[in-house]
Amino acid sequence: MKYTKLCIKVSGGLTKPQKSLLEAKLRSLPDVVSAYINDQGILQVACMTSKSAGLVVKYLKAFRISPRENVPGNAELKEEISKNMNGLLTSAVSLAGLELVKRISPAAFCGMYAARSALVLIISRNFLMSGLKSLFTDLRPNADTLTATAVVASVLGGRPESSLTIIMLSNAAELLTVYTAEKTRSHISRMLKLDQQMAWKIDAEGREVKVPVESLQIGDSVCVHTGEKISVDGRVTEGKASVDQSSITGEYMPVEKTNDDVVYAGTIVKSGFLRILVEKVGDQTALSRIVHLVEEAHTRKAPVQSFADKISTMLVPLSFVTAGLVYGVTKDWQRVLNMLFIDYSCGLKLSTSTAISAAIGRAASRGVLIKGGNYVESLSNIDTVVLDKTGTITAGRLWWWRWKQPEMPTSKKFCSWRLRQNTTQPIP
Repeated sequence: MKYTKLCIKVSGGLTKPQKSLLEAKLRSLPDVVSAYINDQGILQVACMTSKSAGLVVKYLKAFRISPRENVPGNAELKEEISKNMNGLLTSAVSLAGLELVKRISPAAFCGMYAARSALVLIISRNFLMSGLKSLFTDLRPNADTLTATAVVASVLGGRPESSLTIIMLSNAAELLTVYTAEKTRSHISRMLKLDQQMAWKIDAEGREVKVPVESLQIGDSVCVHTGEKISVDGRVTEGKASVDQSSITGEYMPVEKTNDDVVYAGTIVKSGFLRILVEKVGDQTALSRIVHLVEEAHTRKAPVQSFADKISTMLVPLSFVTAGLVYGVTKDWQRVLNMLFIDYSCGLKLSTSTAISAAIGRAASRGVLIKGGNYVESLSNIDTVVLDKTGTITAGRLWWWRWKQPEMPTSKKFCSWRLRQNTTQPIP
């Protein structure tokens, strides 16, 4: 398949979280296969069709950095969860309250038409704004357009409270989707997170001082002792040590590090001592970049997600046409509302993204990293799996079960010595 490729110079001033957010939003556009901003500020986008390339260009022209886009991804997800939870609770409480008033005093309930309409319009304001934007700005009606139409139709039909049900269900669906994405992100981050909070910094007088990792700067010197985790990317200036780099390279066997060798944050000194000149800290380290790339994995769509998005987009106009036909045949406003409430597109779109995100999160909770939804779908075509043994299907730690030769010495020290004679595997 041939792809339409775009190379666009992105204006300066974007922070790393903003660049990551822009990449993720572009990858979420229909038929966009990949989007990446390199170190030179060049945005490289691959699209399946020229139409999708046009959408990318249109989005970039309208792209503006707002305060909300400055929020890191994890905080943004938590903000979305809070917003959807508030919407769900508000609509549920309002629906229950109006139903209670209707049962206690039907006359008072009928006299509250203006108040009921205002309450529903306020609660559904986010759906109304999103629906109008997609209809008049993007010229692509979506599920929110359908919801907004149902809300307006219920108000004009004299039963505004009936739309609270669909608002409540829409908020619940969005809450489930965002919550699943947040759990996926936290599982991945927890797997690779650099949990070293303190480091031994060498001060101007040559003394080792324990300081927070966040306070380290490029050019500082730090010491790492046996059993400690390296917290920066840098170069060894003194010492010799055996370093476990499995978190970076996947190789379980420790690597010997001496003068002028490069070391990475997240690796562990198994034995020895190292003095390291700090070259990269914080988000600049290799481990932080790996965490960031994998955290964004769930934004890479699987083919089934793109297909579901296309079908859901096609179903929105179909819902409007069906509602119009029902009104033309029955002249019953309530039946029209029922057709608008039956939103197949929302369920189809949310179910696929939630399932893919949940699969990535479940795998991460079991120690398996999946780079994106497209790889989850590719698993259905796999007939052969090749695995590295140590550290993958084995833990790399010797566990004694039973000794079957009673005439031989049975001490663990002797047994370990005998086993090490004919193997390169790490045996304690």
